[in-house]
Amino acid sequence: MADGKGRLLLLKLADGADPEGFSNLAGIKTRNLSINNSLADVTVPDRDVPEGIVYSSMVYGIQSVSFSGSGISDDSATSKQLNAACLEQTQINAKVVVPGIGEYAGVILIESMEFSGETEGGAEFSISVKFTGKITFTAE
Repeated sequence: MADGKGRLLLLKLADGADPEGFSNLAGIKTRNLSINNSLADVTVPDRDVPEGIVYSSMVYGIQSVSFSGSGISDDSATSKQLNAACLEQTQINAKVVVPGIGEYAGVILIESMEFSGETEGGAEFSISVKFTGKITFTAE
C-alpha cells in the first residue's frame, strides 16, 4: 500500500453501453472510500444464572459503502452524467479503485452534489455517493 498514490483512488462511472465501459470522474482532487459495518446487539442474560454478569454479544448488521470527493468542476461527460443522475434520481453502475487493494463495483446513488466557487479561482464541486445492493470486490 505504501506505493499507492492518492490520485489513483478513482471513481469510475459506467457508460451504459454493451459491453459496459467505465470512465474516471475528472477533476477530483480529494477522495474517500468508507466501508461501514453496523453492529446488532444480541445480548441475552445467561438462562442458568440470570443474576450473573451479562456479557455483550454482537453480530454484524447492515454494511454500507460510500464514496465522497471534491475537486475542480469541468464539463466532462462523467461530470454531466453525475449531475443528470443526481437531478433525475437515477442509479449508475460504478467502480471505486483503491490502489494496492482492489476494486469495488456495484450500483451507486448520489446522496449529494454541491458546486461552489470564489471570485478568483475555478468552480469546484463535491459529491457523496452510496453503493446500493450487492457490491463486488476484486482484489488487485
